[in-house]
Amino acid sequence: MTFLLASREYASSDIETYSPQSPLGTGVMGKKVGEDAQYELPNGKKASVKILEATPYRG
Repeated sequence: MTFLLASREYASSDIETYSPQSPLGTGVMGKKVGEDAQYELPNGKKASVKILEATPYRG
């Protein structure tokens, strides 16, 4: 899954955008490539993702 971690003012139809304050945003913030991140879904369950790559957005 590729996404942009930014405020809505940077949102684009080309890439999914998540707020840094969203559950996913807070879960991945500060993580490094190769690390796992967990975050809570709206239904209360936990989801986990692995950081495969992180690159600055050059929109």
